[in-house]
Amino acid sequence: MHNLKIDFGSCVRVYSKLSNCNKCATVCPHNAITYEENIPIVSDACTDCGGCLGSCPTEAISLSSFDILEFLFGFIESDENLISCKKNIPCLASLSVEHLISLAILKPETTLDLGHCEQCPIAKPLFQQIQENIAVANRFLEALIPDLKIKSAHIAFEIPQEQEDTS
Repeated sequence: MHNLKIDFGSCVRVYSKLSNCNKCATVCPHNAITYEENIPIVSDACTDCGGCLGSCPTEAISLSSFDILEFLFGFIESDENLISCKKNIPCLASLSVEHLISLAILKPETTLDLGHCEQCPIAKPLFQQIQENIAVANRFLEALIPDLKIKSAHIAFEIPQEQEDTS
């Protein structure tokens, strides 16, 4: 059973009969999101990767197992500077353009770990979404604060073995 929730009151596809928005379905690597009379339906094929979170223009999608705002506020207040799918977030695609801009402004030393993306079994189309979100955020930041940019690197963070054994 998946933990994906869609707030129908916020979903543009639901409240506008003329909307053809399908960004969440397009980015889903498991084809777990379909529509019945403009209502998004999530099947059990959903693996809670979170890729659809960062693609939704109205933030109508959430994971009950991962609160993106709670993560962002906690991350900004922490001493941590690395965001990685192997460390603290389901997938980098769960970060929207707005989230990336906020991180760059509020915690400019943040680095996104792209080191696992190319080998990820669900990279297509998530990696493309991650790259697109970073590019859009950087274009906005360049216009606003020319020296500020989203940092990303191919780090491929892994939890040290001794930490894995104690959890």
